[in-house]
Amino acid sequence: MIFIYGDSFADPKGRIAGLEKEYLWYDNLGEETYNWGKSGAGPIYVMGKVYHCIENELIGKDDKLVVILPTP
Repeated sequence: MIFIYGDSFADPKGRIAGLEKEYLWYDNLGEETYNWGKSGAGPIYVMGKVYHCIENELIGKDDKLVVILPTP
């Protein structure tokens, strides 16, 4: 599993809202993904989600992370 964290560059809201986009970069990853992206998110939110997943053992030893850190 690949966990994705970040701002609008990672946000899957187009799919959730039914606004199907033709291309989303993470479609090329070739593995199942779990996406925590959120438009407008800052580095504190993003790293908070990363720590949340680590502390609650949601990430396994074979899982991968993609972290897009926005600049404040």
